[in-house]
Amino acid sequence: LGAYYQNTSGYILIIISSILIALLSYVNYRGIRESSRLNMLLTGASILGLLVVIALGLGSLDKINYFEMPHGLTGVLSAAALIFFAYIGFEDVVNISEETKSPRKFIPIALMTAIIITTVLYVLTSISVVNLADWRDIGSSNAPLAFAASKSLLGNNAFLFLSIMALFATSGTVLIILAVVARMMYGMAKESTLPIILSKIHSKYKTPWTAGIAVMIISIAFATIGDIKFVADITSFGALFTFLIINISVIWIRHTHPKARRTFKIPLNVGRYPLPAFIGVAACSLLLLQFQRDLVALAIASLVVGTGIFEAKRRKLI
Repeated sequence: LGAYYQNTSGYILIIISSILIALLSYVNYRGIRESSRLNMLLTGASILGLLVVIALGLGSLDKINYFEMPHGLTGVLSAAALIFFAYIGFEDVVNISEETKSPRKFIPIALMTAIIITTVLYVLTSISVVNLADWRDIGSSNAPLAFAASKSLLGNNAFLFLSIMALFATSGTVLIILAVVARMMYGMAKESTLPIILSKIHSKYKTPWTAGIAVMIISIAFATIGDIKFVADITSFGALFTFLIINISVIWIRHTHPKARRTFKIPLNVGRYPLPAFIGVAACSLLLLQFQRDLVALAIASLVVGTGIFEAKRRKLI
């Protein structure tokens, strides 16, 4: 986000990112309705930006070989593991189900519809971008979408437009993640796995304001790291590991509770076991193997510490 903003205004990355996080945290503090309205506006702007990129690039589909892999299959898998953080927003739909009308009916529909639409947009955007500019130049750019668009007939006008759209898109992502993580911390605090102070609800706005402040402070701290690849790697590893455990849990629950009442059942089953869950386990495991050893060691150490604290809290040892 800061890179796009720097291309637009020239301000310092960390300052702008911190101010943005603080402003969006305030919106979340005011309530989920306000957050939803702003998020719809930001999402609409980001979709418009992607459609512009798609329109600019789809006019020259015969320029490149789409099956070329300069870094081989390993490069493709490493890129997939890194960019996986772009998909972590989907579980946010589930995490705010308590504040959704008829969640059992609408959450599965919303989740699958969002995944399908987003995947189509991502694929078309990727195809368009590599048609507009050389992949080497795109990889070295701080604002890849805007850079690719600037290589079209629109030139610098496209760069400015896409930079602004990227600001909207990233702001929407930050907004929803701040809201969801605050509610996750609130839920964990209610279960006594986090300090009880994080379970406080604002008397007027009915929002978990203390958890929101904690998330804001932690997010600003991460913004000061400056190495976006390191932060993205940590995020992607955590998301992939979480999805791995979820898929394993689905298979395990089908085995241990085969007669449990299910309002939604995963399709494509082999016997009583869900085939998509097995595919999910295999895919997550393959992508997890792409991360550097130092990052994996740090992530595993964090998980061990977190699990230890959780168990100690559950058993009331601390």
